[in-house]
Order: sequence, then structure tokens, then C-alpha cells
Amino acid sequence: MVRVYLAIASNFQAEINIAVAIDKLQAKFGDLLISTTYQNQAVDTQADQYFNLVVSFNTALSAAALIAELKTVEDAQSRLRGQTTSTEVSIDLDLILYGDFQGCVGHRVIPSPDILVQSFILAPLSEVAADKLDRFSGQNYASLWKAFDQSHHPLTKVMINFASLSS
Repeated sequence: MVRVYLAIASNFQAEINIAVAIDKLQAKFGDLLISTTYQNQAVDTQADQYFNLVVSFNTALSAAALIAELKTVEDAQSRLRGQTTSTEVSIDLDLILYGDFQGCVGHRVIPSPDILVQSFILAPLSEVAADKLDRFSGQNYASLWKAFDQSHHPLTKVMINFASLSS
């Protein structure tokens, strides 16, 4: 078994879409460690605000098989891909850490380089993996978040009971 961390994001019916994704992940992988949900402005686009969080769980799937499973969940929630004029993202599930693995799986770099530059990934990751060491800096994620320039892309904590939304 390997411990994995996923970044989850949505800006379209976000509370419901995230709740459905969490239900599907729990059904497939069991107990999830779930961070606080954060709301933030879209980066590099005029899209609606996003809700972001990180979940963690153990899996016996390979990284490639896990990524395929995540795409299946996204597709079931009408995730639009490719060139489109829509700025609505129903659900985005990204594998950001896969145990101690470092490398590429398909087109995905793991650990995700976005961890160190995107507040909406680092903040929730620092909650569920506070003591885990970042392979590039050698610092733990809690320390990295504490030192992060949070004024550049501010976050707002959102209190959501996903369990009550998905039923």
C-alpha cells in the first residue's frame, strides 16, 4: 500500500461536485483524510471562484491505474476536457503525491511542481501532510506553508459538510 495525496478542485456547483467525488473516492479507497476546503479566485482565467482541498488515502493501485480511476470519476461528473469555451470545471482530481515516487506518469509530474507555487494546493496539503518532507526543499509542508507569500493569491476557508450534500 502507498499513501497518496490528491488535489480536488471545482468551480461549478462546487459543493455538490466535490461531495460526489469524495463519496466515490471513499467507496473505492475507504477512509479519506480530508483537509479544510478553501475558496480562491481562478488563476490565469476569468472563471468563477474555485473550491480546493486535498485528500489522502492508501491504495494498492499503481500511479497510472490511480490516475485512470480519477479520470473515470471526473468523466462521470461531466468533466469537460480539451479546447472549450467553458470556464466551468465540475471536478478536477489531480494526483500530487504518490508515496515517495518521483518521476513522470503519462504527462503528470509527481510530486506535482504546483505544490510549491500554488497556495490552493500547499495550504490544504500542509494540513493533511504537515510533517511530510518536500523532496525538493527538504522542508515539511507545514513549514513551507508558513513561509509562503500568502498575499499573492489569498485563500478563504470554507466550512462545508460534504456528507450532508451527497446524500
